[in-house]
Amino acid sequence: IINEYLTTTQCITTSLPSTNDLIYCIRAGKIDDKGLMSKVSIDQMVDFFLYCKEVNAMVADMRSVQSDSLLKIVTCNDLKGVKLVGGSSDFRASLSAASKKANDL
Repeated sequence: IINEYLTTTQCITTSLPSTNDLIYCIRAGKIDDKGLMSKVSIDQMVDFFLYCKEVNAMVADMRSVQSDSLLKIVTCNDLKGVKLVGGSSDFRASLSAASKKANDL
């Protein structure tokens, strides 16, 4: 269900050519947050974001071993176009909760 709303236009992981560090970008303003949150719960979104971060961590670990240098993961929440009034407060809450949980892991 989530993949119907989050494509590579809204959420992408890429790497910096100079360092191979991973860049994980969520373009929240490009997401139909109301539509998405009408289909999933906050907890499901939090789990999805944490899953994405874990996959990125595994890729960074693997590449770090291969290159014999420590790679970093930079997470960017692009909030351009996010509606503070009229948008989904549940989506914003899930982004925030995922960030807080990820910091605790």
